[in-house]
Amino acid sequence: MSALTASGFYPFTIAALILVGLVVFEIVAVVVGLSFSSLLGHGISHGDGHLDHGPLDAWMSWLNKGGVPLLVLIMIALASFAIAGFAIQGVAQAVIAPLPTLVGGLCAVAAALPITRTLSRWTARILPADETTAI
Repeated sequence: MSALTASGFYPFTIAALILVGLVVFEIVAVVVGLSFSSLLGHGISHGDGHLDHGPLDAWMSWLNKGGVPLLVLIMIALASFAIAGFAIQGVAQAVIAPLPTLVGGLCAVAAALPITRTLSRWTARILPADETTAI
């Protein structure tokens, strides 16, 4: 438990706590009858054939923005970042010493991006697509 509060682990602990908070908030919202993910994703384009309008849209498209809801993509990214960071810092601590926070964070971001892309593609296959009966 003390490893979670070590100085090199702060960004990953914070990401994990944000993820836990989002999960708890979404569960409470669903029990009440709302869905935070639908409120967050309302009015956001999901890439329905529109061209990307900038580098951020291109990166979000690469991460499979249109395949999963935005909140799910954020949760996958937070989990990937936290797990990659804990793994990198754990290995570094076992070998020599924990990496500086900035170096560990950058390494975790570099590891989390392809993980997020892969997991979001797998998740998109599981989640049902939007369907309507309106003509």
